[in-house]
Amino acid sequence: MRPRSRSVAVLATLIAATALVACGDGDDDEGAVREAVVQFVEAGNTGDFATVCDLLSDDQRAAVAASGESCAAALRAQAAGREGDTRIGVDEVRISGDRATVDATITSADGERRAQSLLLVKEDGDWKIASAGLN
Repeated sequence: MRPRSRSVAVLATLIAATALVACGDGDDDEGAVREAVVQFVEAGNTGDFATVCDLLSDDQRAAVAASGESCAAALRAQAAGREGDTRIGVDEVRISGDRATVDATITSADGERRAQSLLLVKEDGDWKIASAGLN
């Protein structure tokens, strides 16, 4: 699978996730990073792909929309037909300047668990999903 296709697939998996993450107090960067991940997942759970795209970094949003569709349309297409509930739990948040790494555990609808890392970047004062941690 091409890296961009894998990126969209992983993002779609995260979009379908049910958040099991604890929110920080929102006043510090760690809380803001956790909040961005929660908002990202919740927006995907409700099918609010415009908000999902707003929570992506500029570069990630452009990569998702590289197919020629809008970001929201591309993610909606990737999420179509997905069944079951996927859960995500934030295990650790590490921040260095305007970059943050979130280590999470993703549990698929069939109970399969896997580790996943997300990279966030601070753009215009807001934390945005920059990568779903693809290798």
